[in-house]
Amino acid sequence: MLKKWKLYWIVTVIFMLLSGCVTPPSQTQTGSMPDAVSSAILHPQNLSAGDRYTPELGNSGYDIQHYILKLDLIPGRRSLNGEVTIAAVATMEELKQISLDFIGFDVQTVAIDGLPAPFFRNKTKLIINLPGSFSTNQAFQIAVQYRGAPPKDRSKYQDYLDYLGLQATGDLLYVASEPDGARNWFPCNDHPRDKATFRFELTVPEGYTGIANGALSEARIGSTPDRPESKTTDFFVWEHRFPMATYLATIAAGKYVRLETVSPKGVLLRHYIWDKYRKDFETNSASIGEALDWMSEKFGAYPFEEFGYTLIKAKKKWALETQANVLVDREFIREKVLVHEMAHMWFGDWVSLDSWQEMWRNEGFATYVQLLWEYRDKPAALDKEMETEIKYPPKGFFPLGEPPHKYLFDRFVYNKGTLFVHDLRKTMGDEAFFRGLRLYFKRFGGRTATDADFRIVMEEAAGISLEDLFKKWLK
Repeated sequence: MLKKWKLYWIVTVIFMLLSGCVTPPSQTQTGSMPDAVSSAILHPQNLSAGDRYTPELGNSGYDIQHYILKLDLIPGRRSLNGEVTIAAVATMEELKQISLDFIGFDVQTVAIDGLPAPFFRNKTKLIINLPGSFSTNQAFQIAVQYRGAPPKDRSKYQDYLDYLGLQATGDLLYVASEPDGARNWFPCNDHPRDKATFRFELTVPEGYTGIANGALSEARIGSTPDRPESKTTDFFVWEHRFPMATYLATIAAGKYVRLETVSPKGVLLRHYIWDKYRKDFETNSASIGEALDWMSEKFGAYPFEEFGYTLIKAKKKWALETQANVLVDREFIREKVLVHEMAHMWFGDWVSLDSWQEMWRNEGFATYVQLLWEYRDKPAALDKEMETEIKYPPKGFFPLGEPPHKYLFDRFVYNKGTLFVHDLRKTMGDEAFFRGLRLYFKRFGGRTATDADFRIVMEEAAGISLEDLFKKWLK
């Protein structure tokens, strides 16, 4: 994630495009099926994914396999009518109750395997009683209908937006969720440890385009499926068949122009822009296909169906690595930004962080890859620049490996993380470094990995211990 800093820069001008991507609301909402109210409370460990850095996020006892999001969207209006169907599998014996992360909205109905289920709201959780006791590996389906809007509560982990989740401006609606905002627009297991595939069914007013992650599989113009009595609308279906963390899911609805091409090696590139910014976008994205193929050679084949950018309108200049469909502010269209977010398709999206405290691995690598691309024809100049900076690394009052919550996206994390990556590369040598990265993505692709996992793979590729190097930079 990139955000433009206006005050000063730590490393050099090449680091200008840096820094970017819970306390639960004080109110507690309650709800239930009309004839059943539950006051039971899950065991505390089930109300978390177990990440000590963000203990309020995620849930346990089950594993989500697939989401189907059916959403009625009105651009410019920060609300929606939604229905989410979730395919899940129990991961423990005698599972009698589950929870989903969910904030705001009015929950209309909840069903388990097609049957009404008792539910209630507990702070930031939607807690559901199951019809009996589920056993390990038992598959089940959750369906939640809801409508309304979430509260405008600021996340304690970021400052690029006043609040996460649904964003509405003018005739545009979009979603930005990193790191903990997916729960602000759909019920989910809101931690990267529980990745799933997605299907989005988006209904928008006639003349608007509905956009989401993955590949567009269906578009019906001037029709409303199963609702002939309603106003004429357009309908878009997006399928994303690769595992995705909830914070990387996105939607957008606006009056877009679609641009489509392919990379030199055949990856489909599709972008949603406005004509006003077409020249600027085409100029700054001219080498994007080449960059994508270059990264594929360095790290392994591009991992998703297709790739593209969607322009949005924001108060601040930022971009976000939403999976296979990157959001970019219309005033932040720069090649450096586009390449940085593309690098996240590997670093953060294909292999995600097992704990948010390890943010250096996402942003340090994305920034370093951005620099490798920028200096691809003059690598000696980059080495000289980096070696100079390593002698005087940026100073921070917190360990790089465990930033305070409000500094999760601080420029220090980006800058020092970038220098760490360079030091790692020079310590290992180019051949071992890139071999290690390809092994890392092969071994953990579609899942999460810890810093310890990453270190083990890189040591395997290098044939030496990297313990002291990791301690040097992460302490």
